[in-house]
Amino acid sequence: MNFPDARLSNFVARSSVHQILFSAIILAATAGCQQPTSSAPADEWLTVTAGGLSIRAVRADSGLVPFVRDAVRNGESIATTFFTAAPLQPYSISIYPNRTSLSDRWRVAWQFPSFQAECWMIAAAWATELDLLSPQAWSRDACGHDAGNVTHVRNVLAHEVVHVLHGQLGQHTNINSLLTAQWFTEGLAVYISGMLDVDYAGAVQARLDAGFAPRTLAEVWNDRANYPLSGSIVKYIDRHYGRTALRNLLPARTTTAILTSLGVGEADLLTAWRLELTQPAGRTRVRPERVSGWE
Repeated sequence: MNFPDARLSNFVARSSVHQILFSAIILAATAGCQQPTSSAPADEWLTVTAGGLSIRAVRADSGLVPFVRDAVRNGESIATTFFTAAPLQPYSISIYPNRTSLSDRWRVAWQFPSFQAECWMIAAAWATELDLLSPQAWSRDACGHDAGNVTHVRNVLAHEVVHVLHGQLGQHTNINSLLTAQWFTEGLAVYISGMLDVDYAGAVQARLDAGFAPRTLAEVWNDRANYPLSGSIVKYIDRHYGRTALRNLLPARTTTAILTSLGVGEADLLTAWRLELTQPAGRTRVRPERVSGWE
């Protein structure tokens, strides 16, 4: 799920040529895609098959399909290469034209009739589905995201594809089990998609330099920089425990299960992570001791 905290909008990369870049997305997307006719309703839903992917969109957004297809395929390549995984199983992809239609879909999919989406919620994904608010609607129906920043739009889609992979490899049949250890779910997607070093560049160091020293992962998730902080912790786990250990965490449903698999206490993990990022360059990497009995 791509739910950046609205307070993090200053961490999201901004483009000084918003209209030019967004026009470039539209221009690139229209190549090879049938364009709407003047007599056809703009809000008519279509399923456009392009490059082996079937993507649902209203006619007014059909020109975005090739761009979304290429970004999704790129995200699949990034995610599966990261874990040396087989190609993803089929999943649905939809571009929703406005906040209302997107929220309506999530209320049904999540069996949550009273759900009210916050303005920064522009996408969500799990094992069988990827939903995106049309970038053409971001300036009107979203906050904290720049549709004019092509790299950011691509990274958002890569982030969501990581959620699909997480759901499939970890056998999470619906989105609910991906949300029980949300710092890990979102941190994994932030890290693998490249958002940590691009969209959130400098955000983690800024928080640590300001004295942020969490003792629990709940503190991390409740912080205003929750997404980049979580991504940084997942990166630390990958670097210090290894790719196999990280992949073994994908089925985990709780923070306790993750810590048990790693054989480390919560405070120890966070202390070691923070020390590595705040110690002088060149010092030996810090790894917490494994907890006796947690092998």
